[in-house]
Amino acid sequence: MTTIFEVEHLYQPDGWFSPGYLSVGDNGMILSVSETPPENDESTIRIPGFGVPGLANLHSHAFQRALAGRCESVSANPGTEDNLWTWRRAMYDLVGRMKPDQYEAIAAFVYLEMVKSGMTAVGEFHYVHHAPGGER
Repeated sequence: MTTIFEVEHLYQPDGWFSPGYLSVGDNGMILSVSETPPENDESTIRIPGFGVPGLANLHSHAFQRALAGRCESVSANPGTEDNLWTWRRAMYDLVGRMKPDQYEAIAAFVYLEMVKSGMTAVGEFHYVHHAPGGER
């Protein structure tokens, strides 16, 4: 079954369809984009606002989400400076303790956050290049 969405303003490479119509298949893939309304208008789902293409995150380090809040504070030790190198040590310490299933859970959460904010593609980079315990 095909679902038709009427988007109030739908961006296209050569301008806006106002409104624009998306035909979406059962598998979630867009089958067609048009500015012509479908013949059977009763089953059309209307979406107010603007529709734009998904965003791409071109440089992601999903596992670093687990560092959030752990490295952004001034050191409690007087005379100790927090900088790139202290952050880097904390990052590698995290990677050294992370198990594959933990990495997977963190990445799933991060990718959910991304898609909820409009990102539909990601280029993932990571520092996990050793087995648990540091073995190659």
